[in-house]
Amino acid sequence: MHQLTVFFDGNCPLCAREISLLKQLDTMQRLHFENIYATDFVSRYPYIDVVSADKRLHGELAVSYTHLTLPTNREV
Repeated sequence: MHQLTVFFDGNCPLCAREISLLKQLDTMQRLHFENIYATDFVSRYPYIDVVSADKRLHGELAVSYTHLTLPTNREV
């Protein structure tokens, strides 16, 4: 079971490369990644504001939702 779901901008080439690297490093498969621009994202995660998630990295622990305060590359 995944311990953390990370919501990322799948339209961002830099983000996609970072997620690809994280997937390679996650040998125990504790991370799960969700593209905030997937066509069914809003229906599956209605409690996550896509505009906000595009500005600040959001994550969801297996036991609860939390807002991670990491800037995206749009803020850097």
